[in-house]
Amino acid sequence: MESIILNLPSANLLHFIVIGVIVGFCGLFLDYCTFR
Repeated sequence: MESIILNLPSANLLHFIVIGVIVGFCGLFLDYCTFR
C-alpha cells in the first residue's frame, strides 16, 4: 500500500511532463507552419 501511495505523485508528474512535451511539440509545429 505504501508503495502505491508513493507511486501516485510520480505517475501524475510523468503525465504532466508528457502533456507538456506534446503541447510544446504542437506549438513548435504550428509556429513552423505559420512561419512558412
